Amino acid sequence: MGENKNLIELGSKQRAGRILSEYLRGIGTEKTELITDPSTGKTKVVSKAEALARQIWEKAISGGVDGGISLDWTKLLLDRVEGKPGVNDDAAQGIKPTAADRVSEMNKKRINGFAEEEDASGLDRTPAAE
Repeated sequence: MGENKNLIELGSKQRAGRILSEYLRGIGTEKTELITDPSTGKTKVVSKAEALARQIWEKAISGGVDGGISLDWTKLLLDRVEGKPGVNDDAAQGIKPTAADRVSEMNKKRINGFAEEEDASGLDRTPAAE
């Protein structure tokens, strides 16, 4: 039963994470932030997402030691723009088994448990030859 509770808890956390992500995306589209347009020098209203993206670029360019390039911000920026490099080894990535794999494993354990109970009871449930 403990394994089922863990799966339910994991599913609840995943659903909560998806809901939070949806709200964050929605809020990111709200046009509430004032910035100075670098090409015109005029103030304009942009989305929260655009303002955040501009801040990330600024940190990457001048957020390092003595106002130089920040490797941490540059890594974040490139991971978002170019995508993270792939790793072939699933274990190295910490990839968890799929739901189907977990269900199959649970069913194997249940079937083996039934067989062990029959062995312990001494009953022979194999069909008789006719």
